[in-house]
Amino acid sequence: MNSFWDWFWLMVWWFFFVAYLMVLFQVLRDLFRDDTLNGWLKALWVVALIIVPFVSLLIYLIARGRRMGERQMQDAVDAKAATDRFIQSEPAAPEATPPIRSLRRSHFWTPAPSPRASSTNSSSGRWPAEQASHRRGPTASRDDSSAPFILGG
Repeated sequence: MNSFWDWFWLMVWWFFFVAYLMVLFQVLRDLFRDDTLNGWLKALWVVALIIVPFVSLLIYLIARGRRMGERQMQDAVDAKAATDRFIQSEPAAPEATPPIRSLRRSHFWTPAPSPRASSTNSSSGRWPAEQASHRRGPTASRDDSSAPFILGG
């Protein structure tokens, strides 16, 4: 594995191997979900897939590929119908919580005092960093050592 082409062909072979595995598992899935085949025919297909994997996989895709696609489409339609029935049977979700109410519950926001509140009320309805800068006044500089740390600015 010293040259570029060695690595290139290794990746090509890995691609085809993974693609083969995907098709093989799709065929096995279809084989066991098919209710028209009896158990002995399913066992025969599995043995053929183990003994001569590439040939039996190609034969299965050629012989039963169209029905395989039809079964997959029918499974998708059935799954969508079941999902729609489930959604229709569930009760409606409760109304979403407004953002302000959830902020109040999380204690990250305190409401501003009402105009009738006394001037001694310490709750100004601001974030803690804003409260500190408000107490310093508008002329205080940002790099004041007594100022709390403000993320991002």
